[in-house]
Amino acid sequence: MPTSGQIWFRAGGIYADQDPYHVHYCRINFDGSGLVKLTRGDGHAHHSLFPPTGRFLLDSYSRVDLPPVTELRRAHDGALVCGP
Repeated sequence: MPTSGQIWFRAGGIYADQDPYHVHYCRINFDGSGLVKLTRGDGHAHHSLFPPTGRFLLDSYSRVDLPPVTELRRAHDGALVCGP
């Protein structure tokens, strides 16, 4: 859940060990500090749901050679809470 003074966005090519076309969710402060990569899964088409509390995000992604994967992550730092 976006908070004041931050930009939440999607970006590609942020992990050197993944296909640069895989798009991930990130957050950064308006002043350019505090970049947080919120998703990490090695897949494409990340679809994230942000529950109203803003504490967690539910991230689902897939690839042509990987069935869909769903992970529960903390919205504060992107840490994995539950998932493979």
